Amino acid sequence: MKVTQELVEQTLSRFAVLFPLPEHSKTPELSSIWYGLFHDMEVEVFAEACRECATKLHAFPVPADVERFSQPLRISKYLAAHKK
Repeated sequence: MKVTQELVEQTLSRFAVLFPLPEHSKTPELSSIWYGLFHDMEVEVFAEACRECATKLHAFPVPADVERFSQPLRISKYLAAHKK
């Protein structure tokens, strides 16, 4: 299953509770921007990458943080799917 707009909105809301909100994250377009970036990502990978952001970062994550934490997960899923 792929990431949904609703999942992105929920994730950003959780981040807003965990981290002080920077000015750029108060725009209504933020969830649309994040959805545009992550709509093709698997839910499990997105959720785990966001959990990593929440536990390892000390500031509101940017999309590059989610990408950074998702790469090892994507690689391991790819390798598992193509293992023979």
